[in-house]
Amino acid sequence: MRDAMIEPVLKLEGLMRAFGDGDTQIRVLNGAAATLYPGEAVALVGPSGAGKSTVLALIEGFYPVGDGAVRWAGTDVRELPRAALRTCWWGAARWRSNAASC
Repeated sequence: MRDAMIEPVLKLEGLMRAFGDGDTQIRVLNGAAATLYPGEAVALVGPSGAGKSTVLALIEGFYPVGDGAVRWAGTDVRELPRAALRTCWWGAARWRSNAASC
């Protein structure tokens, strides 16, 4: 059982994303969710078109988060400047040491 005092480093909640309009619209994310804690290693795998790159683009702020939420160390990414998101994202290998500063 996980210690209740440990905060997630990254939390994805109910992410939705579609591309295109009308009859050509393709939904690539439909309620995607994940919780990552310090020290965890996670792989994002799936077939082509499954939404892997879209999830990463939402995490780093390349696409704005519409439906759902992305939280870095408890802070909604919509409240962070893009530069801060990219600093956190590219520093992901050092999550154990710098997650609280993101």
